[in-house]
Amino acid sequence: RQVLLFEHGPDRFLVLEALDGEPFASGARRWWDDPAEPERDIEGPPVTGAVGMAHRLADLVDAVHARGFVFRDFTPGNIMVLLGDELKLVDAELMARPGEWVIQAQTPGFGAPEIAAGSDSGIRPASGPESDHFSLGMLLCQLVNGTTPVLAPDSPDGSTGGGSARSPDERIATLLD
Repeated sequence: RQVLLFEHGPDRFLVLEALDGEPFASGARRWWDDPAEPERDIEGPPVTGAVGMAHRLADLVDAVHARGFVFRDFTPGNIMVLLGDELKLVDAELMARPGEWVIQAQTPGFGAPEIAAGSDSGIRPASGPESDHFSLGMLLCQLVNGTTPVLAPDSPDGSTGGGSARSPDERIATLLD
């Protein structure tokens, strides 16, 4: 059932369902910003809530894979957190079967390295579940540290001041530490 059809710039959007909730990205920020949250650690979301959310995120991506698809854009903007912390995927336009020829696309910081290293355009076979698992890892990174895994260079010239620039993996490891 169509709820709304609208255009924004050159894009056209079709809304099929009105959901009462918030995007995962908003929830992750709220969990970090709300010092009155019960079971709160020194900083960040409550441990039991974070573990429960991590399980629900993993179950969500597993449900897509069980149906023979990869989501290809498993990101904070494409996951809605409904009442009771139920999760629902939205914006499934990139979903495909592994190996199916698709247009190359990814969300910076959430695309697996082999996808991010490819060209920004072109057609190639869709990756397998491992790319969604990488995206899940980046979502978990955001859940536990309150920030997106997209990191700016160490400095405008890419250096750390006294040595070579850190790789994205090294910067994420520092963030997790």
